[in-house]
Amino acid sequence: MNFALIGCGQYGRNYIKAIQENGDNLIVVCNKSSLRPDFLSDEVIYTTNFDQVLGYESVEAVIIATPPESHYSLVNQALTAGKPVICEKPFVFSTAEAQELFTLAQENGLKLLVNYTRLFSSYSEQLFKLLSENINRKISIHLENGNWGPVRDYSPLWDYGSHELALALCFVNVNVAKIVQSKEDNGATKNYQIQIIDKNITINCSFGNGFVSKRRGVIVYIDGAPHFLAEDAKANPLRNLISFFKEVPTDHLFYNLWVPTTYVLEQLSNS
Repeated sequence: MNFALIGCGQYGRNYIKAIQENGDNLIVVCNKSSLRPDFLSDEVIYTTNFDQVLGYESVEAVIIATPPESHYSLVNQALTAGKPVICEKPFVFSTAEAQELFTLAQENGLKLLVNYTRLFSSYSEQLFKLLSENINRKISIHLENGNWGPVRDYSPLWDYGSHELALALCFVNVNVAKIVQSKEDNGATKNYQIQIIDKNITINCSFGNGFVSKRRGVIVYIDGAPHFLAEDAKANPLRNLISFFKEVPTDHLFYNLWVPTTYVLEQLSNS
């Protein structure tokens, strides 16, 4: 598949690596700076003009890896131009904007995928398999994700938490689930505890940017018995995301998570 990349910071470089490893093509990079990065190969077009990117017929999909406050406008323009989109997290900061973009993608028959990394990690596959084998049993899932920093312009609720909540919402009905939040606020750093309860499943999410060291893990308790899910160190979630985007149709569960995830994040941030 032929991609355009919008935003060429550190995470943009991660996308470039994943595109290359997947055997796909990076056609054009669009960035704010007029200075072309030296790590781009000569055949990649470089521009500061987003409209120019959307005009390339060879571009089959657009990856948005810019600061989140720009996501709504850029995703809207790309979808309106008929381009499928992969958007970096957090998607947008309001449910209304998430719903508008989701509807626009649906109406135009276009894929809109958000990079909530947990969905495309080795954890996810193991978790879905384990739960499918234990339907109607009492299940408790513990998700942990955090580090010391980074400190961004927005809360770690939208940063680390968006990954955990997107995965959690695969297994609960957001309209009936009970969601309880507690927060340890130390100014620049914040750690969160979110509990989601729905019928026979309880999901506990622990995340934030105030942990002493990096934390990432999944433990599933089935009728009280623990199952520790290990992450495959060799797996690349971005490669998995790109493969998913190319191969999986829009009726898959993941394509329907962007609005409810934004809704829960918005509700929690306002509480």
